[in-house]
Amino acid sequence: MKKFKYKNQLKEINLIAIPIFSTYLLELLFTVIDQAIIGHTSVEGFAAVGIVASLIYGITGALGMISGAFNILFAKSIGGKNIEKQKRLFGTAITFSLLLGVLIEIVTLCFGKKFLIHFYTLS
Repeated sequence: MKKFKYKNQLKEINLIAIPIFSTYLLELLFTVIDQAIIGHTSVEGFAAVGIVASLIYGITGALGMISGAFNILFAKSIGGKNIEKQKRLFGTAITFSLLLGVLIEIVTLCFGKKFLIHFYTLS
C-alpha cells in the first residue's frame, strides 16, 4: 500500500485545529446551556443570552483573525531567522492584546447594559 504523502503535515495541522475546534464546541455548549437555564426564567432573558452570544462570537472571530495575522508575520520572521523582528512582533502582539482586552472590558462594563436597553429594548 502506498504511503500518504502529506501525513506529517496533516498531523501538524490537526495539532493546531483540534484545540481550536474544541474551543468552538465549548463556546457553543456554554451558549446552549446558558439559553436553557435562562429560558426557564424569562423570554427576555433568553433573547438577551442569544444577542450577547452572537456579539461575543463576532468579537472573538475578529480577535482570532488578528491573532492569525500576527502568527503569520511571526512565522515569517522565524523562517527568515530575524530575531529582532520576532521580539518586536511578540511585544506588539502582547501589548495589543492587553490594550484591546482592557478596552473591550471597560466598554462592556460601562456601556453594555445601555447598549442592550437602547438597541434591543431589553430591560
